[in-house]
Amino acid sequence: MLRKANGLFTLAVFILMSLSCTTVKTVDVRTAPPPGHRARIIRLVKASGESVVFSGVGRVDGSAITGKAVVSVQERVPAPVASVKVRADGSVYEIVDRDGRIHPVSGVLSKGENEWTILVPGGTVQSVSIPLSEVVLIEYRKTDAALTILAITPVVALALLIWGLIIYSNNI
Repeated sequence: MLRKANGLFTLAVFILMSLSCTTVKTVDVRTAPPPGHRARIIRLVKASGESVVFSGVGRVDGSAITGKAVVSVQERVPAPVASVKVRADGSVYEIVDRDGRIHPVSGVLSKGENEWTILVPGGTVQSVSIPLSEVVLIEYRKTDAALTILAITPVVALALLIWGLIIYSNNI
């Protein structure tokens, strides 16, 4: 009986640790300093509007962010286009060209009378080094020790209470 209780307690602590140890934060580099060199960067947005998603973890290395990222592919779409689908925030997410071909869009680099230059998501994974001067937003994981302690304390207290009740009931 005590083995099951210990196993359940260990499982509960492990789940709470893995969920509460890290939080995801977003920082606007134009108004606040970038995260420290230990921050694990998930995603960033460049000044051009391009979003870079890191496949592993990106790190701040001096005045640049380095890591392995999924690099979007640049594509030219001849104008005029048949339709443009826009999100509520005004960003384009899909273009249908005059031939009826659908182009998913992760960013629009330029729109002209003759062609649109877009970024197509889902490119290849490459090592990148992006200067901080080109970055606008950074999304990163941060370890939060206080949140972890707050999450584990009630579980430990409950486990000690149950353990004490089991020992007390065996002594009666």
